Amino acid sequence: MTPLDKIKNMGLSNYLFFATFKNLSLLLAIMTIIYSVYAIITNIIASAALSAGAVDYITISLGSKETNNTAQNRLYYFISCWLGVATLIIWILAIIGIKYHEAKDSK
Repeated sequence: MTPLDKIKNMGLSNYLFFATFKNLSLLLAIMTIIYSVYAIITNIIASAALSAGAVDYITISLGSKETNNTAQNRLYYFISCWLGVATLIIWILAIIGIKYHEAKDSK
C-alpha cells in the first residue's frame, strides 16, 4: 500500500480529503472504544432487555437509564457523563498529536 504523501500526481485537495478522513476515523475509533461500548452495555443492562429477550433500539436508548430510576442506573449515567468528558480530553490530545505529526512530516 502506497502512503498518501508519496503520490506526487494526486494533487493537494485529494491528499487533504483522504488525510482528513484518516484523522476522523482515528477520532471515531477513540470514541467507540472509550464511550460507545460502555454506553451500549449499560443501556442494555438498565433497560433490562436481556431478561425480557426483546432488544431493540428504543429500549436501549439513553432514556432507559432515566426511566428505570435506580441507584445503579444513576451511577451508570454519572459515569457515562464523565466518560464523555474524558473522551473530549483524549480527542483534544489526539488532535494535538495529529497536528504535531503533520507539522513534523511537512518539514
